[in-house]
Amino acid sequence: MIDYNFGLGALWGALGGFIIFIFLILVGILIFEIIATWKFFQKCGKNGWEAIIPIYNSWIKVEIAGLNWWWFLLLIFSVIVQVSGSDDYRVLIGIVPLFANFVCNYNLARKFHQDTGFAILMTLFSWIMIPIMAFSEKYQYDSSVVVSKNGIFKDNPNDDNSFQSTQVNTNQNVSYCMYCGTKLNENDKFCPNCGKEK
Repeated sequence: MIDYNFGLGALWGALGGFIIFIFLILVGILIFEIIATWKFFQKCGKNGWEAIIPIYNSWIKVEIAGLNWWWFLLLIFSVIVQVSGSDDYRVLIGIVPLFANFVCNYNLARKFHQDTGFAILMTLFSWIMIPIMAFSEKYQYDSSVVVSKNGIFKDNPNDDNSFQSTQVNTNQNVSYCMYCGTKLNENDKFCPNCGKEK
């Protein structure tokens, strides 16, 4: 005779084990993303803890990207609208922050000596791109790169210095501190900004 109670108990046990397994994987991914974002902020010359504070981390991202302060408001537009309780701007809730994020990533890509395609990847696949940029020595933040305070909307339409400066810098053999992104001289053994060994 088949014991249906045993079969049902085994099924529930297997399902519970599977749910716990998925939960542990998700927690592991979340911890990895936090560590990667922490490291990314440090690479850009900021404190790692600034990466894990909601809303404040958006302010710091705008600062790192070299944008005007009001881009921060566009980044947190969905939060502002939801707090106000307005249903009139539902379509804009997703579009405005996504666009503002792209503009931030556009400037960040320039500061990492990358192009617009890289900024698009950073916007659409940040959960992949941030860890790559954080842990790879290939990508170094260069605070000396001049970018527009309005991102893709150049301050002066005839001025494309941001892209030219990245092209000039990538052709030179320049090294940067892998911890804070400060440009290093050829003879430096330690970073003049954070003191870490080259």
